[in-house]
Order: sequence, then structure tokens, then C-alpha cells
Amino acid sequence: MGIRLIGIDMDGTLLNSEKKLPKENVQAIREAVAQGVEFAYATGRIGAEMDEIYRLLPEVRYAILGNGALVKDLKEKKIIYSNRMSMDDVRTLYHTLEDFDMMFEVFSEEMLAVDKDCYANPDAYGVGIFRYLIWDTRTPVPSIKEYIDNREEPVGKINIFFKNTEQRDEAIRLTAHLPFETSYQEPTNLEYNVCSANKGNGLQALAEYLGLCKEEVMAIGDNNNDVPMLRYAGVAVAMGNAKPEALRCADRVVASCDNCGVAEAIRGA
Repeated sequence: MGIRLIGIDMDGTLLNSEKKLPKENVQAIREAVAQGVEFAYATGRIGAEMDEIYRLLPEVRYAILGNGALVKDLKEKKIIYSNRMSMDDVRTLYHTLEDFDMMFEVFSEEMLAVDKDCYANPDAYGVGIFRYLIWDTRTPVPSIKEYIDNREEPVGKINIFFKNTEQRDEAIRLTAHLPFETSYQEPTNLEYNVCSANKGNGLQALAEYLGLCKEEVMAIGDNNNDVPMLRYAGVAVAMGNAKPEALRCADRVVASCDNCGVAEAIRGA
């Protein structure tokens, strides 16, 4: 039957540990596109966070954004599938955690909003190498609380950076009873989506839109938020740097993100 759609995680998978796009991965994707294979970014990123990768790799037509909150046809500039978070849910989440000293980010297609004080000093929240991405893509607002209280349009996801991992883990405990899907990529971050929004449901929605069955779909990932799409795909590929949760779902394990494992996976499809 053959693979006709490949969903690829970005951070720790398509991008190397320095958040750069290796030329070998680009070449492998272009070779496969020339053979009729479709690709989709499958990422927690959304909105302005995607601008650079769109520019560097326009051959990828589709994107599963915000951990499955949106699926987009980048060529036609249209939303194929949407599973966003209501502002009532966002307000509930914020007020549950408002005693934390945190960098609370509201992710929508039109704007990635963050409190101006956090934007001015992201290193206080353990953002690490992401500081430059934050400065390039976030929109500082005078008060994130007021922004949340006044906004009505649904959003893709919520991302929060805490002071340390212990606070992040305490936040997970405090919000365990709420109807959200949680995931994290870094030691101090925590992402929230509606329960039914994940990369697996997003990849399935895209496959159905394209008229494909799961046996024609490959997923490549490294982290816990990639697990739903690895479980859905007919062929599940984990990176050499993958977390144990992703490795347990894999049919194959390839080289790490710093050794162009994505190119290896594509050429072995």
C-alpha cells in the first residue's frame, strides 16, 4: 500500500537540539514530496511560531497545530479541522493557578499573548533556548489576567512556564480534575488543550480529509505529546532521543534529532 502521509513533530524531531532545521531532513522531505508523499508538521506550536519553518520548508502543505487544536492546509490557507479551547475554560484554568508566579501564554492563530513583565524577563521561568522564539513571536499585553477576562474567541492552547519543575508538577496535580489534556516539552513548561485535542486526533482528521487509511500514515516523534499520533499511525517512528513513552509506541527507532533521524525515517518508509 505504501506511506502517503507523514506527520512529523518539530522540536526534538524535525529540528535539532539547537532548534535548527538540518539540510539532510529538508532534502529527504523534498525527495518524498516529488514521489507524491504529503507531509504535515505535528506540533504544539501555533501562529507566529510557525512563520520561519513555513518559509524554510514550503514543500510541507499541512500543519497540525497547538497539539491538535487546529489542522491547516497551508497552501489553501484554510482550516480543515478545529478543536479549540473556550475562554470559559481558559478562565477556569487561570484562576485555578493564579497563585503561582508563572508565565501564562494564550495561543491563538492571530496572536500569542503573554504578560509584558514576563515577556521582559522570560529567563526567570526557565525558558532556556526558547527565549529568542518568545521575543520573536509573542505579543506582550499590559495584563494577561485582563486579556483573559476580556477575550471571547476560543484559542488553540495554553502554555505556561513555571519557576521550576516542582511548581510545574504541583500545577499538574492541582488541575488533574479539570477537563484538559496536558503535555510538556521542557522541564518548566506545561501545555493545556481540550481533552479531545491531541496530535493523534489531528493526524486522523487530516488522513480522513485526504481519503487515506491509517496504514498509509507514518508518524515521527520524540515526546509524550507525540504518543497519540504514534499510536494512531500505521507506522510509528521514534527518534533516538525519544522519551520512554514514545519509544514504547514505536515500530521503528531511528537516529537522534542531531543525527537527522527524520531523513532516515523518510527514506526507510
